[in-house]
Amino acid sequence: MYGFSGSLLVSFLIVYVQINNKLKILEKEYSLDSSKAFIKEAHHAPKRFYEIYERMHPNVFNYNFIGAVLFRKSSCPCSYLRYRFVFKPENIWNKVLTNIAVISYLENEFTQKQCFDYILFGADFLYQTKGIEEASCYYFNKDLPELKDRDIITLIYMLDNPAYNNPKRFPNRVNLKVDNMLMQITHI
Repeated sequence: MYGFSGSLLVSFLIVYVQINNKLKILEKEYSLDSSKAFIKEAHHAPKRFYEIYERMHPNVFNYNFIGAVLFRKSSCPCSYLRYRFVFKPENIWNKVLTNIAVISYLENEFTQKQCFDYILFGADFLYQTKGIEEASCYYFNKDLPELKDRDIITLIYMLDNPAYNNPKRFPNRVNLKVDNMLMQITHI
């Protein structure tokens, strides 16, 4: 009667303990606490960035990593942020535990918007341009608050893949994607 559900519960408990142990090791070896200041001190994006990003990726700020996986939604910003940490797990199981531990740590310490801000202001936008402030000046000759929806969408696409969505190198491709997204978000 309790065979399968008991085994499942024990399995979850073992994984939970292993994730917590992995997190303690990571905190010591990589001093995750020192990263807190960088994330908390990240500038805040203009409100319009959040609005457009959430229209492009519905509920992204409401889901955590597990919710995003279970409901097949866009990955949450904190799960993207895990790539900023460099770890060298020795096997696939250790890699999975490390990723889950880091994401759990980030989600417990920060909101999805704080993770998103850190990503926005630290992202590489090519041509030695780092963060959305420099990118808005470089690509659009505008300060951040002056950006139009079209410019914001372009920068959001560049977050995913700056080389492929480079408006200087592939203006036709990027303009087509931005036009399509503008039509979609204005009809929502």
